[in-house]
Order: sequence, then C-alpha cells, then structure tokens
Amino acid sequence: MLGTLLKEQRINRNMTLRQLAAILNERYGLNLSAGMLSRYENGTNISTGNLFYITDYFDIDLTAFAKSFVADRRKNLAN
Repeated sequence: MLGTLLKEQRINRNMTLRQLAAILNERYGLNLSAGMLSRYENGTNISTGNLFYITDYFDIDLTAFAKSFVADRRKNLAN
C-alpha cells in the first residue's frame, strides 16, 4: 500500500525513478538508487529513515497514512 502511494506521487509529478533518486539524494544527503526506490514501490521493506525523507518530500502525513492502513486491515479481517 505504501509503495503504491509512493509510486502514485512520483508519477503525478511526472518523475522517473532516477529523477526522484537524484532529488532525494541532493536534498537529504542520501545514497538512494532508482533500483532501491523501485523495490520500495513494489512492496519491498523500506527503511524507516528513508521513509521519513520520502514522505517529507511528497508531503505525506504518516499519521493519517498509518491510521488508514490499520483501518483497512481491520476491515479486511472483519470480512
């Protein structure tokens, strides 16, 4: 779910994975590759530190995201 959100945000800004990696690396002093970002978008575990930087860049409210994630999970378990 987070990966889908990140991908949507990137695509909405008409950015490639390489462009996003370059921006994040420059803005936050990271060492992310396009391949690493691709894995994040495809559901591979994302490091907490990198998650904070990426969500800051896209202005994603992590609290709201987490509550939505938990609510969806509860709903799926109830069905």
